[in-house]
Amino acid sequence: MIRVLFALLLLTTAAQAQELPALYDVYDVASDDVLNVRAERSGSSDIIGALTPDAKNIEVVRSQDGWALINFGEQAGWVWMRYLAAASEQPAHGYPAQCFGTEPFWSLKNGSEMVFELMGEAPTSFAPVGGGTASSWSGKSYALGANGSSQLTAIITRESCNDGMSDRQFGLSTDIVLQTATGTALYSGCCALR
Repeated sequence: MIRVLFALLLLTTAAQAQELPALYDVYDVASDDVLNVRAERSGSSDIIGALTPDAKNIEVVRSQDGWALINFGEQAGWVWMRYLAAASEQPAHGYPAQCFGTEPFWSLKNGSEMVFELMGEAPTSFAPVGGGTASSWSGKSYALGANGSSQLTAIITRESCNDGMSDRQFGLSTDIVLQTATGTALYSGCCALR
């Protein structure tokens, strides 16, 4: 009997485990209440914001001691993980919806097309032509896009990242290799799931 209970406990723990970053919904917060976002991992820490009881698709960057680090506006804050439940739909392989970098400022939006934009230049669309995860490490994935003679390769790594311009924290970093008729360029930055 004890072995059966232990096995069930292990299965329950494994089912609750979620690779981060991942999307979560606010859970079990009364309809007339809010989930406080705090500056530190403490119930007595300053409140920097609040999430409504029906808030969905909140990106949890990492967790520690029962707390979840999320981005709230232009800053990062902590919420009690007990009030979050994994969203029913997660991006495949932790694939980000957007990536961006500074100096020079650039962005990459992912959807039915991959749209790369370098500040001051017109956006360029790429048709997705491939992608997947690294065979030796599940924390790394790639996406390929093509546009005529141009090619974009995005290497996405599951690791802490900061954009250097805000107090936001991200759970994905990227290196973008852009090959065009005028040459090859490398851009590095951070990514978000939404």
